[in-house]
Amino acid sequence: MAKSFEKNKELNYLAIIKAVVFLVAVALAFVLLLVIVQRASETPTVSIPEQSETSIETSTEDSLPDTDTSLPPVVINPTVNYVPIELDTNAIHSGTTILVNGSNEFVFPSDEFAPTMADSKNSDYYVRDRSVCLRTEVTEKLNELMSEYRATKSKKNIMVYNGYLDRDAQKSYYDRAVNNYGKDKASMMQAKPGFADAHTGLSIDLRMYNNGEVSDFKGEDETLWIVENAHRYGFIVRYPDGKEMTTGLNASASKYRYVGLPHSVLIKNNELTLEEYIAKVKAYTYETSHWYCEFEGSTYEVYFAPASREAKTVVYVPGDKEYTISGNNVDGFIITIKY
Repeated sequence: MAKSFEKNKELNYLAIIKAVVFLVAVALAFVLLLVIVQRASETPTVSIPEQSETSIETSTEDSLPDTDTSLPPVVINPTVNYVPIELDTNAIHSGTTILVNGSNEFVFPSDEFAPTMADSKNSDYYVRDRSVCLRTEVTEKLNELMSEYRATKSKKNIMVYNGYLDRDAQKSYYDRAVNNYGKDKASMMQAKPGFADAHTGLSIDLRMYNNGEVSDFKGEDETLWIVENAHRYGFIVRYPDGKEMTTGLNASASKYRYVGLPHSVLIKNNELTLEEYIAKVKAYTYETSHWYCEFEGSTYEVYFAPASREAKTVVYVPGDKEYTISGNNVDGFIITIKY
């Protein structure tokens, strides 16, 4: 009996211990739960404000890379008094910056616009004969270029072999190339009639002339000076090497095109073709930003005005500054201001 009593006593002690442990565990769990609830209530709620339309646009622009580093945006000059004027929309087909290539046909004017060079050239270079014609303003700038070349290099060895070509003359060149090389090769050598830059009266094709002998102009040796300085007088290499896919014609060191200042400087400095320049200048409209150029003590401001679908197009020009307007023969006008 004594042993049974002691055993029951031990069992009672164990039951009490288990009950105490259980109660302690429950108490600790309850305390832990209170701590968790308290900390959760003390954690601040992070509110994300709803973004306005402006903040979204700013964030998007800041995350995008500059898509055209060669043409830094410049705001409209606040010191210029711009006024609206009305132009004939068809005037997009005239001016020194018109683009004529395989995709853009030349619109021949009704009047004579390219007289013979023989009546206005100076004595610092040659022309093939009196049939070589060019716009008078282009001949005047070519005179200046060739006079400096002759003075710098002590050479009179440049000939203007071709200038303005009418539709029939270009057809003769094109047909001859097709007969000699086939249509595919000919299309890279000669433009189709109506689509030739030579129709503009703004283009020249140069040759070397020494002791009665005519040879190719390669823009090498002393004539490299012409390649490097023609832009100062408004001329560009019309078909530069490596740009055949852009111009649609084979590269040629001898073919120069007059576009005027400051366009020749911008094209030269940015290593552009005329096609690329016409496309890039469209980023600079009157309403957005203008393209500025400093050259030989003058400041130039350039911007684009798209042509209207109506007979008249309104463009903004300075009311108190010297300016010029030229069509691009595609879809608008290029306005140039000189300070």
